[in-house]
Amino acid sequence: EITRKSVVDVQYASKAKGMKWWQKVKGGHASNSPSFNNIQCMWTFVGVWITHVILSWLDYFIISQTAGEYQLLMGPLGALTTLQFNLTAAPASQPRNAFFSQ
Repeated sequence: EITRKSVVDVQYASKAKGMKWWQKVKGGHASNSPSFNNIQCMWTFVGVWITHVILSWLDYFIISQTAGEYQLLMGPLGALTTLQFNLTAAPASQPRNAFFSQ
């Protein structure tokens, strides 16, 4: 039998879960990430640019060798390479995610 106390407990638990979810949506207790200096920005730009040039050359090489039958399928490459060179501690920028996807 459902009692008034059990209904109130369920309502309280639902509200607590909703508040926890809303706090997570708002970013929890996280603060803004530190800004990058000019050297870090240049390193990111150069690393991303070199990576894209190498992969574009590799894609061109594969297409020319296979008469257009095969090519590299590169998804959100800009985001991935920026993470790899800029946010090295982020879980999404770890090498396992680069090779095995997310």
